[in-house]
Amino acid sequence: MAAPSDGRTLTRASLASALRAELGVPGPMAARILDETLEAMEDALLDPDDGRIQITGFGTFDVVERGPRPARNPRTNQVVPLPARRVVRFRPARRLHALLREKDDP
Repeated sequence: MAAPSDGRTLTRASLASALRAELGVPGPMAARILDETLEAMEDALLDPDDGRIQITGFGTFDVVERGPRPARNPRTNQVVPLPARRVVRFRPARRLHALLREKDDP
């Protein structure tokens, strides 16, 4: 299962289609497998005790707290305070990081 080679964004529909092709399952079942997987990932990230997903060889998703900070409206140049919030951070695994670096090197 590979990303689209034409530079398009990998969408839910293209993931379901790739699952259907790779696993040989009907379209509705591939969509359900994808939906269940994404729901499990959402539940893991929303878990207040851990909030972490680690996929070996791919990377780690963590929920982190970002503190309040000032931002600037680019149109008016006015400083606007941003409140504290929780965000998802992704850190690629060494293997994925190395593959990305290979693509950057000529």
